[in-house]
Amino acid sequence: MSGQIHLLKQDSLDTRYLLLTIFFLYGVINGCAPSLESPTLVNPSSLERSQVPFQQMGQMMVVKGILNERVSADFMVDTGAGLTMISRRSAKELGVDLNRRLPTIPLQTMAGTIHVPLVVLDSIEVGGMQVKNITVTVHDSPFLGSPGLLGIDFLKHFRVEVDFKEGFLLLEKR
Repeated sequence: MSGQIHLLKQDSLDTRYLLLTIFFLYGVINGCAPSLESPTLVNPSSLERSQVPFQQMGQMMVVKGILNERVSADFMVDTGAGLTMISRRSAKELGVDLNRRLPTIPLQTMAGTIHVPLVVLDSIEVGGMQVKNITVTVHDSPFLGSPGLLGIDFLKHFRVEVDFKEGFLLLEKR
């Protein structure tokens, strides 16, 4: 069983969400993601910091984002996910042909291992803060619904603070 993670059936949505994010991080740590150019930080509005409102869904925070400066997407903020994940719907709106051969990363699910596509986006913007040239996975999780995951590959470009009382995420340029 070396190099594999197996899931037991769980009833808790939070546990399933946590396990899914562990798999993304597991793939990155074990070199399953192709080596592509490093993402670069761009702050088009010259903001040093941004307060991004979030909607709380149970224990999860959902923020609004913009992909490639034209497609809106919801993201669950996930500091445990190594890679950001977008939905298949978002990928199609961006014109990504999911039927062509794309690089993939293995993802272990309760039903077995699946390979999810990797694509490079021109940019992801959240609250006016933008990261360019960022590799994301494309997958619709049956446990998460339609929101994607905003992973550490985006968040690492900022000092991140969460204000649960006021309902915002503070992103500050590093």
